[in-house]
Amino acid sequence: MNVDQTTQSEKEFYKDSRVSVTQVRLTMDDKTFAMRNISSAESYRIKRDKTRVILVIILGILILFFGDRLPLAGKETIIGIFIIAIGILIMVLMKDKFVVKITSNSGETAEIISKNESYTSAIVYAVNEAIACGV
Repeated sequence: MNVDQTTQSEKEFYKDSRVSVTQVRLTMDDKTFAMRNISSAESYRIKRDKTRVILVIILGILILFFGDRLPLAGKETIIGIFIIAIGILIMVLMKDKFVVKITSNSGETAEIISKNESYTSAIVYAVNEAIACGV
């Protein structure tokens, strides 16, 4: 049996432009792992630190209420509202990141990072299905 026939007979659990999961191998970007050597597949969330954005919003509120004491030429209301709006916009646009971490028996790891939780969950699910299928 040649390589093309082996590849065609592999059951595919997941495939996109970055990841391919079959019953025999996992390919993530430029790394390939044999499924029999994968010891774990997990996903976790990296929460974005919103401390600075909250401080910007607080600054906007302070300017809004106490800006009359600053030399802002009567524009403290506009400046305060503008800073608050920018802070809120940044906070809304900030997204947590989700990571798929694959660990092999040799200790080698690979990660895929995405802002889409369902994407990373689908990869972990496919890897776990492929591991279960190979047992």
